[in-house]
Amino acid sequence: EGATASQTTTTSRASKRGRAIGALNQSQKSVRRMLTNSDKLRDFGAQTVVNLRLMYLPLCGRTFDMLRCTTVTDNVSRLSKDVDLVCWEGIHQNFMPVVVLAFLVYVIGVPASYIFVLFRGYRNNELYSKEHLRRWGLLYGRFEQEYFFWELMIMLRRMCVVVVRIFLNIRLAKYLVVGYMGNYQAALTAVVMAIFMAIHFYTHPFQNPFLDFGDACYMGATFISSMIGICFSTAKTVEEVDAMQTLWFLNLFAAGLITVVLIWLDIENVHPRAKVARKFITKKLGLNVAVSYVESKTEKLFEKESRFSVKENIEDAALVNYFSEDKVFAAAVRASIAQSMADCAESVGIKPHEIDVNIETNEEEPTCLVIDASVNAPAGISTESLKTLLDSHQHSEVLESLTARLRNAFHAQSDVDTDTVHHI
Repeated sequence: EGATASQTTTTSRASKRGRAIGALNQSQKSVRRMLTNSDKLRDFGAQTVVNLRLMYLPLCGRTFDMLRCTTVTDNVSRLSKDVDLVCWEGIHQNFMPVVVLAFLVYVIGVPASYIFVLFRGYRNNELYSKEHLRRWGLLYGRFEQEYFFWELMIMLRRMCVVVVRIFLNIRLAKYLVVGYMGNYQAALTAVVMAIFMAIHFYTHPFQNPFLDFGDACYMGATFISSMIGICFSTAKTVEEVDAMQTLWFLNLFAAGLITVVLIWLDIENVHPRAKVARKFITKKLGLNVAVSYVESKTEKLFEKESRFSVKENIEDAALVNYFSEDKVFAAAVRASIAQSMADCAESVGIKPHEIDVNIETNEEEPTCLVIDASVNAPAGISTESLKTLLDSHQHSEVLESLTARLRNAFHAQSDVDTDTVHHI
């Protein structure tokens, strides 16, 4: 009976222990699930805030429309968008709380949140960490590292155009007849575009040169459209009006064509079949030679912008013999160089397998070894920034370190004779 009671007690304790361990595992799973859901909610919130930049321009325009009033002939301030509504009275006054809320949330809140996120990440050196890029990368991932804030410049440019369009839209008969306000609006828009185009050409903020080209073309199209508007308002004959209309539609067609080309380039990067289809169509149309020429030039430009290489010549006849005779040793050196470069550029997420290491002998100097290691700059990282990170890397130092470690390893083996160790 005593043995049975003891066995029952032991079984009961084991059962309780098992239930406790099961409850602990269940609680750990619940915590992991909560953390995963929390990360998903944070990602969803971040993407929602980031995508507000797509609606920023129309939302600001609608908000400013509710604040733009004009004093008409009866000395009553009326809403410029709808002159039947008297400003600061009745319906307009009832909507003011909503307008103030929209002004605080959209006009001020969206750029303020971007400033907070970008400069906090910059201050904490977290901009190009995997988590930060996953949540906020759409804000700055396409720009050069030193111009991570350029989305704010784009928003400022658009805001200036909206302010000119709305607050210089004075709908008084004496101004509308002579067309002064339309000319002022077009002229100020052209000035804004000229200033931002000069800044753009000086900085080249995009990592992808095609995006630099596209943004410059869009600003140029807006500038030309503003100048055509000024000429159109001063046209006096039917021929002049027709000429301005033709120029305006040509400008619009050019901007649309550039948009189609840029979108197609993005599609080709995602779906390789699109590139095959494009080559088939251009061949049928007899444009394959011209397209191939343009493609080769643009690819060279892209390689020049995004590819970075570290090249070094090492004068050592013994090393040349080792590389030509021992492929295992050559592979070890390539792997060591790739690992060393990846360690230097660890902060931007470069991995050893992304680095191409080419080792060959110099044709003019047979005793000279040429080591060329190249890597593509990650999105948002310029080649200049990559050069700064890899300044501390030297191929010769990696070789010296590798051979020294090999010597130490062989010296540690007691069964290796002196001649073999000296040879190694």
